[in-house]
Amino acid sequence: MAPAVGLGTTGPVERGWTLYILSVVMVVVAGLFVGLRIGTTAARRRLGMDDWTILAALVGLDEPCLLVICVGYQN
Repeated sequence: MAPAVGLGTTGPVERGWTLYILSVVMVVVAGLFVGLRIGTTAARRRLGMDDWTILAALVGLDEPCLLVICVGYQN
């Protein structure tokens, strides 16, 4: 069952699905880049505080972002 993103809004232009897809793609791309960074620094066995910080930021900020995307774009 597809989420009701952008459906039910009235107006000449409905951009709900466009915003939803764009946001999800950006979150996935950010995750890929963070994964590549963590992977390359782990291969060198030099995980530093900056790597842990970027990983925490990805997990801590992407979850609320996806929640807003799924819930906020419904209306």
